[in-house]
Amino acid sequence: MEKKRIEYLDAMRGFTMLLVVYSHIQYFSYHNVSLPWNQVFILFRMPLFFFASGFIFYNAERIWDKTESISFLKKKFMVQIAPTAIFLSIYAYMFDINLPICLCTPPKAGYWFTLSLFEYFFIYVVFISLFRKVSARNQELALMLCALTLYFFSGKYGRNMLQEIISEHTIGVLGIAQLRYFIFFAFGILVRQNWKYFQAMTCHGKAIGCVLALFFTDIIFIRPNIPATLPQAQWLLFIVDGLLGIVIVFTFFRKYESSFTKETLPGRSLQYIGRRTLDIYLLHFFFLPRNLEEIGRFFAESHNEVIELCISLSLSLIVIGTCLIISNVLRLSPTLAYILFGVKRKEQPST
Repeated sequence: MEKKRIEYLDAMRGFTMLLVVYSHIQYFSYHNVSLPWNQVFILFRMPLFFFASGFIFYNAERIWDKTESISFLKKKFMVQIAPTAIFLSIYAYMFDINLPICLCTPPKAGYWFTLSLFEYFFIYVVFISLFRKVSARNQELALMLCALTLYFFSGKYGRNMLQEIISEHTIGVLGIAQLRYFIFFAFGILVRQNWKYFQAMTCHGKAIGCVLALFFTDIIFIRPNIPATLPQAQWLLFIVDGLLGIVIVFTFFRKYESSFTKETLPGRSLQYIGRRTLDIYLLHFFFLPRNLEEIGRFFAESHNEVIELCISLSLSLIVIGTCLIISNVLRLSPTLAYILFGVKRKEQPST
């Protein structure tokens, strides 16, 4: 893909990372106060992150033989699992968290993302080894069927079925509940495989108009009126809203890509954040402000959405800036950069 497309993709990842920290400000700082902006962002935030991961990951020229598969998984283990284990252990020690119990829970103190992403890579490697000789179209259908199957087992009914075979603790350790996002990872792969068609669709004004209409109709009229007794509707809307949100955000960054190049301040900033998402993700839990529940309660009761957005985003940027400073300090040592962030020594940037 062209360089400028990679630039706007990095900027989009930076934007998504900003939303992740924003959501954790709500959860850790405001003590999980439900606020309007976060209720919208949550519909597409993590789907977009996994979509971008799948989109970047796919490489049509890669040959998935045994040697390549093992080499790839080893590399991803050192980039994702090993650093996560280190930071999660330190975090559990500093904040007095029972690590074994934490590992049996789906959130894993917030460190579930990198663990789940490694699982997705592993699942895809196994999948492609089984369907390597199948035609491209049938392979795509099989991938979506696999994603839907995993989505079913990530839900309540699927997990109950699994509990007849494996224990609840094992289900928690494996992060079965987080497999629901694999469908967006697979969607990113499918978009990369069919890029010309997806690009044509996002350039079609009427198509994007329909996507926008569906998304806002849902968040304004449908979601607020769905009773809790209809989990099937929630199950469906999770996928629909995630896909609609991905298309909207991706189209926005692609259409206005000239605003997100290195020649613009927003472009440079978001791209830098986008290239350091792993560092920020692993570090930001340590620097989230605590004991701001009074502020969160004020925003929930006063309905000052604009002020809340500005203050929460400002806090998020402060946390991200702190993480980037700490990251650059740690990366001064090639050994620490490799151990903590999986950066190869030859890839160390000059300072």
